[in-house]
Amino acid sequence: PEAARRIYECHLGMFSREDKAAGFLEGMEGLLPRIARNGYSDLLLVGLLECKEVSSMGKQPLGLFGPSRLLGTPEEFVTFVSKAHELGIRVLMSIAHNGVACCEDGLGGHFF
Repeated sequence: PEAARRIYECHLGMFSREDKAAGFLEGMEGLLPRIARNGYSDLLLVGLLECKEVSSMGKQPLGLFGPSRLLGTPEEFVTFVSKAHELGIRVLMSIAHNGVACCEDGLGGHFF
């Protein structure tokens, strides 16, 4: 049988200890090695969708079809996921569609 899964939940934008949002490259260098070293099998990323501010934690998204530009480029996201897989870490993504309807300046009017 498969070993028990240990899931580490993280919002990459909140990962940095500096007074700025972190992103895929910072997470790849600082977060992924720590997760692997501590025996986690999975990384649950929250707050991936484009939002007004990184502090919204992915709630009230302005776009539904790609990672936030605040976290890095699509190519950096692919590199991040590839590095996680090299370390034996599965990457899970939490996509919060429930906040869409309350965004007046984003995707309001689209209900799921």
